[in-house]
Amino acid sequence: MRIGLVLLFAAALPGSMAAGCAGEGSAEPDALPVVDRGDQLGAQAVREVVAVRTAGAEAGVVSTQIFAVISAAGQQPPAAGRRTLRRELPPLLAVAAAVWPRSSETIAGQAPRSEAARLQRAILLRAVRSEQASLARLRRELRPAGDPWPAVLRFGRRSDELRRRLAGEIDAMMAAIPANESEALRRAFAGG
Repeated sequence: MRIGLVLLFAAALPGSMAAGCAGEGSAEPDALPVVDRGDQLGAQAVREVVAVRTAGAEAGVVSTQIFAVISAAGQQPPAAGRRTLRRELPPLLAVAAAVWPRSSETIAGQAPRSEAARLQRAILLRAVRSEQASLARLRRELRPAGDPWPAVLRFGRRSDELRRRLAGEIDAMMAAIPANESEALRRAFAGG
């Protein structure tokens, strides 16, 4: 359960934000039956959480591509991996430099009413801005003729630390939100 909820929010940091929560590739959770006011508020929280997390989907796509290049380079012989990183990372990092600020602005522009979505928005903004700074640092550290792996490994460590921090923030958020929102999120994303 915790992993699914961590993925619900951390996925926004990018990569699998647009991955399906309801199966069939949908980014929307299964429909929740609305019975009373508490259920209505819970359903609203789920809709708002989905809206906030999809606000950064464009950044997620670029991040997924960056991590795919790094992973592919790691599977190659050392010299070929270095060439792959030197050739493919700079253009992706240039795209990221344009996309991440837009995603950050889109997330910041969300105005959710539910406590869950407001907290998630704050968590996501911190995460997106941290990852944006980390990508900018990686871009500065890459040298055309040098070995790219030290910079890439530092970037990976920063990303791992960010994801660990996110997991803790998400746990704290789930403990802090109203019970109806928490339960609705658990039901909607239990398969995540």
